[in-house]
Amino acid sequence: MITPLAIDVRFHRVRDPPLRVCYPYGGHDIAVEPTAGETAQPLVGRSLNGLVTALFAAAPLCRRVVAAPAEDDTAAQGAFEAGGFRRVTEADLPTGTVVLFTAEPSWLADVPTALTTCPADPTSRPTKTADGTGTMPARRPPAFPTRLRPHASEAAGLKGARRASSGSSRRAATTPPGPPR
Repeated sequence: MITPLAIDVRFHRVRDPPLRVCYPYGGHDIAVEPTAGETAQPLVGRSLNGLVTALFAAAPLCRRVVAAPAEDDTAAQGAFEAGGFRRVTEADLPTGTVVLFTAEPSWLADVPTALTTCPADPTSRPTKTADGTGTMPARRPPAFPTRLRPHASEAAGLKGARRASSGSSRRAATTPPGPPR
């Protein structure tokens, strides 16, 4: 006879404290917290994998399901790894040091992030690499200024307005009132 496995799990949005300080979270990311002692059971990893699949189906805008077991809770870390979570980093929270685990849907996890797989800019001309073995796109100046500046006429008007306002207030503050005439 097979005994059904029941796991008590709490869910909350990552934007709620304290996990939001651990990584650049998405507005729909979900945190999963099994209650203490639940992760020591042997089939918890498989159950967590099914739970993550159900969460992504129920919340299509969710980019990540996140878990943050304590650094010294190796049973929980093993359960999350068995459940398809990937270890990302360690973080210091007010409650102690945690290990951040994430699970991502396949549409997000399969997106290449290596610079070598990104398409090259078709408008750039290739140049030789430093060692002369290959080519790489030439650097181009940005299409827009990196620092926005006001138009010359606006800048002149702003400077005049600053002088007029600051000069008159200085005179009023530094000129002592004279005797009444």
